[in-house]
Amino acid sequence: MPNTQKAYIDFAKGLNTEASLINFPDGFSTDEENYTLLINGSRRRRLGLNLEAGGSDYTLGYSYVAGDAVRSFDWENVAGNPSLNFVVVQVGYYLHIYRDTDIASTNKSTTEIDLRSYKISGATDDQVADNACDMAYGRGHLFVTHRYLQPFWVKYTSDTDTFTITSITIEERDFEGVDDGYSNSAQPTSAVATHTYNLQNRGWTDAQISAFQTSQSRQPSKAMIPWLGLERPLELYGSGSTQTAVYNEDGVRQFSPEKLVAELFQDASAPQGHFIRNPFDTTSTPISGPTTDYAISTWTISGTGGGSQTITVTTSGNHGLSNGNSVQISGTQAYYISIYGSGGFPDFYIPEYSFDGVYTVSGITATTFQITVTFVSDFLAWSFQYAALGTAITSSADNPSGTVAGSRFKTVAFFAGRVWYAGAESEKLSSRIYFSQVIESDAQYGKCYQVADPTDERISDITPADGGVIVIPEAANVVRIMPYSTSLLIFASNGVWQIGPGSDGYFSATSYSVKKITDSGSSSPGSVILVDNIPMYWSLTDIYAIVQDENSGYLLAQNMSQSTINTLFNLIPQSAKLVCQGVFDDLNKKVIWLYANSDSLASHTYNKALIFDTRLGAFTKYGFGYSTTTGYVASIFVTKQGLGTRKVKYVALTDSQATLTISEANATDYLDFGASEPDCYLVTGYDTLGDAAARKYAPYIYVFSNKTETGFTTSGTDVLPVRESSTKLQARWDWADLSVAGKWGQEQETYRHSRLYVPSNPATDTFDDGVPMIVTKNMLRGVGRSLHLKFRAGAGKDSWLAGWQILYDRLAA
Repeated sequence: MPNTQKAYIDFAKGLNTEASLINFPDGFSTDEENYTLLINGSRRRRLGLNLEAGGSDYTLGYSYVAGDAVRSFDWENVAGNPSLNFVVVQVGYYLHIYRDTDIASTNKSTTEIDLRSYKISGATDDQVADNACDMAYGRGHLFVTHRYLQPFWVKYTSDTDTFTITSITIEERDFEGVDDGYSNSAQPTSAVATHTYNLQNRGWTDAQISAFQTSQSRQPSKAMIPWLGLERPLELYGSGSTQTAVYNEDGVRQFSPEKLVAELFQDASAPQGHFIRNPFDTTSTPISGPTTDYAISTWTISGTGGGSQTITVTTSGNHGLSNGNSVQISGTQAYYISIYGSGGFPDFYIPEYSFDGVYTVSGITATTFQITVTFVSDFLAWSFQYAALGTAITSSADNPSGTVAGSRFKTVAFFAGRVWYAGAESEKLSSRIYFSQVIESDAQYGKCYQVADPTDERISDITPADGGVIVIPEAANVVRIMPYSTSLLIFASNGVWQIGPGSDGYFSATSYSVKKITDSGSSSPGSVILVDNIPMYWSLTDIYAIVQDENSGYLLAQNMSQSTINTLFNLIPQSAKLVCQGVFDDLNKKVIWLYANSDSLASHTYNKALIFDTRLGAFTKYGFGYSTTTGYVASIFVTKQGLGTRKVKYVALTDSQATLTISEANATDYLDFGASEPDCYLVTGYDTLGDAAARKYAPYIYVFSNKTETGFTTSGTDVLPVRESSTKLQARWDWADLSVAGKWGQEQETYRHSRLYVPSNPATDTFDDGVPMIVTKNMLRGVGRSLHLKFRAGAGKDSWLAGWQILYDRLAA
């Protein structure tokens, strides 16, 4: 008789690749794939991936190449409507928009936003396609950033079913100036371009600088405050010997170099920040003024084909330019109908066109000049050519040490009523976090500066609602920013930071805090997700959760993977971790991270998923069929507004990557994309009964399975069960991990009905035989010091494993 019985009815702790072989904890598996771990501890085979039920495939109208970026983003509260959500899917250099419904694919917009229309100078189409966007939503709008794109925002107008796309020009105040080689108190004897720029940035006008040079034979210093040299005009009162000179308080003040020199200035710099500039091109800053700004009254374009075109600009007055001069165009805005937005939902796709920038002029007349632009390739017709005519600024301050950045922000967020930007890859911008003014109008989306001029005599103070820049010097390669509670989390490759509230209890431009949470950063923007109000992310070595310390209240990083799946996690190639994508299935309380287990797979393509059940604290994994011909998984999202339950959707490229397929786990033949059947298996832990030295055998094992059959189907004269199960079992002794050890038993079927059930009517019978649990007694061959089992689903069959119980006997010593 057996002297020991051991039951495995609650086998719900998931994977463990770190435990000792001779003291393996109960409840864990050593390996498993494609079993879904349920909350009751049972495991059921996942269904195959196929087109979502009731859905339709979409044939791409452009060439997609494996390795091009595919990412999915939520756009909630669209147009301020809380019941309207979209899912935006990037596939290469196009954005596809779906309504967030049970069946997403049949609610696909015909709009396809061509990202190439917004690429920055010098960027290639391949760079646009290869790099993933980031998106955020606020005020009903969608904000989009990309390493090689000008940031833009998208507006949806429900009354007309139209999307409108508008570029965002990021602006900041120049609080740095340039290195002119002079101390703050130095006064060069003649004009130096870099010094002149610094003076202008401190509020000096050209006229004031010239007057000071003429009077003093030297330049002002950077410590001098120009408005301290302003004085009221003197007026004489009285006559003869009683005549007195008195300053007229109502007179117009004039600049006096002598008065300024009489002031006492130390070595501290005068306030700077007069210039508002584009941080991505600091070589020249436009100087606005009544004699340098000319309103554009109209403009015409030589053609509307994609590529180089000539724009003729007409100004409201004599601009004074000469051929070869530079001009700054600012504030132009036009909208056109794209060839990619006709018919269906929505009826129109209306991108913005703007030719803002710095140009060399030609074809000069008194009130016109010509510039050369690169025109968009998807133009169909003008929707509103002169939405904003803009301004031609003919004077600028040159910055000899200015730079032109070759990339833009990689990440965006909406937090504290502002739009936030980060992740630019340049020496000066990589550690900077930009935030806009508190948004009251669309025009503020790019205004990352204080409204008041810091050099102004009267109103120079920063206000809580202003925009600005936060510098975190230690941060390297910011990959993601994410709102969390009252803070914004900054995920960089070398750590995670928290931008939180200041003394006021909330974030403002005048009151905030910056804290470093951990040195364990993330290089995987897609892995960063909010899980039941807990941020989780992948580093290159571990999986972390950001939690609040119960004692201090501070945020800290908690390692979630080190003690259970560290070995498994570190077998994932580093290149695959960089492009991991995750979602949180709120209905089932599971995190799903897509990844590739081989460097040979193209970037942004996936054949595995790591799943973390937040209720059980357990990791499991899926494996997907992968073929560049039949199909592969490329992204993932979760519907939130369907009529049924929330569903996990897998974005797939099928039919030799020519078709975009919104798929879900619904194939009862267990084939992924109708072609390949991934293995479904579970390998248990090593059971030694607490005595690794004693040899033992297990004559019998009881296997408990939930019944899966739901009815019958006919094939000719045969009557076949629907969702029939098959669960194979193999015993493995003495920790053997290869069959060559001779310690693996023969595989046997464990799912067997105790009696034959004959349906009364196969067309309507639901296989209700009154036996929900299938229990079988099976013999186990072999002997050894430890036993572990492998359960495997049979080909094309379901498998719902509830547990097992083993009858052991020990051998005499």
